[in-house]
Amino acid sequence: MLLPDGWQANSAGAGIEIWYFHEPQNLSKPDKVTAIVRKKDGTNESQDAAIEAGQQTHRFEFSTIDKSAVQEVLLATSSGRCFVIGG
Repeated sequence: MLLPDGWQANSAGAGIEIWYFHEPQNLSKPDKVTAIVRKKDGTNESQDAAIEAGQQTHRFEFSTIDKSAVQEVLLATSSGRCFVIGG
């Protein structure tokens, strides 16, 4: 079963967490992923992560962004950019 990327309020405390799931067809290739949080005040915050070959998931943590401040979340990889469903 392919798990979708997603975001939610941080289960460990303040802020939000974003989950990236490496696509099975690309699992053997390393990649760089950027998580972009667009906030309702018009500002953006982002984090980069190096994804190793064989690594299935990565968790981004934005501890200073409240869930209510999020306009949208995107993930960018070498194969493109996508919206992340959550909330």
